[in-house]
This record gives sequence, C-alpha cells and structure tokens, in this order.
Amino acid sequence: MAFVKRYWKRVVGVSVVVGGIGNMIYNRYLSANERHELCLRAMAVGDQAISESNKTVNIHVVASTKSGKANVRSLFEEELRSIFHLAAIDYDIVVETNFAGDAKEQMENLDIAKYNGICVIGGDGLLQEVVTGLMRRQDKNNVEKFPIAHIPIGVSNMLAEALHTNKSHTTTSKLGRACLSIAENKTKKVDVMQVSNKEGQTVYGVSCVGWGLTADAMSQAEDCGTLGSLKYWYGVVSTAAQSFPIVRKASLSYKEDPESSWKRTEINVSELLASNVPKISFGAVSPDASIDDGKISLSLVPASYGQDTKSLFHAGFLLSKGGSLHQLPGVKTTRVSELCFYPHDVESDKSPSTQISSGKSPLNVDGEVLPISEMIHIKVLPRALTFFAQD
Repeated sequence: MAFVKRYWKRVVGVSVVVGGIGNMIYNRYLSANERHELCLRAMAVGDQAISESNKTVNIHVVASTKSGKANVRSLFEEELRSIFHLAAIDYDIVVETNFAGDAKEQMENLDIAKYNGICVIGGDGLLQEVVTGLMRRQDKNNVEKFPIAHIPIGVSNMLAEALHTNKSHTTTSKLGRACLSIAENKTKKVDVMQVSNKEGQTVYGVSCVGWGLTADAMSQAEDCGTLGSLKYWYGVVSTAAQSFPIVRKASLSYKEDPESSWKRTEINVSELLASNVPKISFGAVSPDASIDDGKISLSLVPASYGQDTKSLFHAGFLLSKGGSLHQLPGVKTTRVSELCFYPHDVESDKSPSTQISSGKSPLNVDGEVLPISEMIHIKVLPRALTFFAQD
C-alpha cells in the first residue's frame, strides 16, 4: 500500500496501459470468434449452392474512397472476401467512385439484369447516391426487386444500424453479417424519401432529411472524416461558435396519411428533421420510427435550441446519454407520409447579438448537403426498394 501511495502516478499509468492492451486483445478475440462463426455459415450456404447445379450469386460492388477512416481495399480483403468466396458469391472487381455524384451516374447506366444485387461499401453519402441513381431509372419494376447490401464503413451508417438487429455491434459483426445476408438472401423492403424542389430537381434518401442546425453542422463537419464519430459534434460546436443564433422560419404543410387532408402551420424552429430511421448521427429520434411503414418522423425543434448554447449543449448531453429527440422539452414529433415547406427569407436585425440566420440555409439529405429552395417537397414512397437485411 505504501508503494502505491508513493508511486501512484506510475501505478495509474501502468494500469491504463495494461487495461488498454487487455481490452484490445479481448476485442480481437471476439472478432476472431465472430469471423469464424460467419465463415462457417457462409461455407454452409456455399456448399448448398454448389450442390444445387452450381447455382451462384453475382454481385456488383461499388465502394467509396472517402468513407470514415477505412481503407476500402484492405477492409474488403480482411473482412469480406473470405465470406464471398466461401458462400460461392461471384462479384465484380470493386468499382471505386471517383467524384461526388459518380455513383449516381453508375447506377443510372448499370445493366442490372447481369446481377443478383449490388453491394455498397461506404457511408450514408455513397448509399444516398446509389439510391438516387437507381430511383431515377425508367425500369422501376426491376429496380424495386433489385436488392442492395450496405457494408457500413462510414461514420453514422444510419440505415445500416436500423437493418442490423444482432446484439453484437463489433465491426466484424456489422460488416460480416451485412455480407452474409447476401449469401443467405435475406431481404427487407424499405421506404424511400423522394425530395424535390421548386426547380424540379429530385434526389432520394432512406435515412433522414434535415434543415437547420444539423444541416449546418453537417456542412461544417464535411471535411473532418479523421475525427470519426466525433466529427458531427465538432460540426455542432463549430456551428454554434460561427453561426449562432440559428432560427428557421417556414410555412409547413403535412399529411399524416396518404388519404388524410393537409395540415398547415407556420413554424419558427432551429431544426426541421424528417427521419425514416429510429436513430440518426446525433442520437435517437423516436421509438415509433420504422423503415417500412410508409411514414417518417417529422420533428420540429424549437428555436430556443438555436438561440441559447446552454440549451443546445444540454440537449446534446441528453442525446449522447441515450435520450431521444422526441423527449426533449418543446420538441414536437409527428408521423407523416408527406410534407412540404416554404422557407421564409428572414431579414437580419441590425444588432449582431440578435441576428437571425437567413432561411436560405443548406438542406441535408442522408449526409449530402444541398442548397435550399423556395419550396421543398418530401414524399414517402412505401417499400420502394429492397435491401439485404442482417440478423
């Protein structure tokens, strides 16, 4: 005991190092066991496929070179190739995207008749491009049946988290089970959000659309991939420091069901969020959220959160501790099938301390930052796409 009191700094330092090494060894042990389990399941699927007249699955693979911190090719070799091989899955050489929007063009021109599905190795941004490219095609009936596997190597991976129902959330589990779902042909229909503006431009998303604080934060965090999951909180802090206060005013109309009448209201918020998934980058949205019920969660965050940094960071603290957005004071969340809003051009007050941000702020669709328009229309297309679903 006397030794510990005398050299307590060294004891603490050694304990931290030993604990870190022990945790690393334990995680590698878990990953090795999970990889072994997944490979055995893949081998069983492959043996069955070969016994059935050499029936194989042919997958088109598209990957991003800018997702999170992952090296796509080394990750593919370490985590995915063995499962593809054991499960008798044929695949293209990994096609990497070269510029923003490249995946949209690839999907619009892809001969999907040659494949049994597509494997997307990347984050939410790449998945959004793939979804938009597919939904813009003329052969809608073929696209609806063309399954998509999302191998999540981005930072938030919002839809992948909703599709991943296994209790294990290690990297090996998420990537391996997403890959194995292709071999076992486990699929799930997913709703798609059609986002269009007054100018007639249309993009598609499967996770969330944000206008206000989160979109501004995403813009700030766009080039901070090296921070991993912390980049979004960096975006919030940076936005609070540079752009506060953040207030968005608009005329909002929405329908709770396709058959119901439109409801109209004027909104004064710091954030308008339309989410198709139960959880987004910053935390849970609503426990009622589902990816296949034909509705999205429309959350209106009061303007006070965009005017008072204390309220903002208190909300961030609650969300980081497992709280849900709909539980925050003043937040209104409604399940809707369609919505339309008309941003107002807000005149800035002469006093810098009470300046209100212009209504012409960016719109964020699944991580892709888009310029705002005089009118934004968001419509849920029920069960419009098929995804390989994990277990």
